[in-house]
Amino acid sequence: MRSPQVTLALPDRAHYGEEAIWFNAARSILIVLLFAAPLAFGAVEPWAFGSLIMLTVAALFCWAAGCMSEQRIVLLWTPIYIPALLFAAFAAMQFFTGHTADRIATRDSLLACSAYLLVFTLSGSLFSHRGTRQWSQFGQAVTIYSLVLSLFSIIQFFTAPDRIYWTVIPRWGGSIFGPYVNHDHYAGLMEMLFPITAMFWITRPR
Repeated sequence: MRSPQVTLALPDRAHYGEEAIWFNAARSILIVLLFAAPLAFGAVEPWAFGSLIMLTVAALFCWAAGCMSEQRIVLLWTPIYIPALLFAAFAAMQFFTGHTADRIATRDSLLACSAYLLVFTLSGSLFSHRGTRQWSQFGQAVTIYSLVLSLFSIIQFFTAPDRIYWTVIPRWGGSIFGPYVNHDHYAGLMEMLFPITAMFWITRPR
C-alpha cells in the first residue's frame, strides 16, 4: 500500500505545463547532491556542507515552482516525519532557550538536521511514483558509482594510505579510506549503496 500524497489545490490560474521541468530539475539536483556529498570528504568541511545546503535550497525552490505550475502541493506523507519533526523541535527548543552545552554545535546540528529532513522529504515526494525505466536508470547509476568509488578507494589505500585523493593530508590524521578520514564512514556509505545495487540486479528483467 502506498503512502498517501497530500494534494492542496491552489486558486485557479493558467496551467503553465512546466511542472515536469521543475520536478525533473529538483530530482537532478537531489541526485547530484547525494552522489557528490560523499566525494566532498563526506560533506563535513564548511565549504562542502555549505554547498549541500545551497543545493538543498535549490531543490526546494524547484519543487515549489513545480507545485505552483501544477496548482497543487505534492507531498508524500509518511509516519517517519513525526519522530523527525519532534527531534527537530526538541533541538530547536534547546537552541532558542539556551539550554545547551554548546550553542554553536547545537546550531550547526540543527541546520544539518533540517537539511537532511528536507532532502528526505523531497526525495520521497519526487521519486515515489517513478516508472520502471527511471528506477532502472537509477540502479545502473548507483551500481557504476559504487564500483568506481570502490576501485578508487582500494587503489588509493595501497598507493597513498595517508592521503585523500593522493594530495590531502588530514590535519589530525585518521584511518583513511576513500574520500573519508574515518574508514567506518566509508563502510556506512557502502552499507547504504549495496542494498540498492543488489536489489537492482536481483529484480532486473531477464
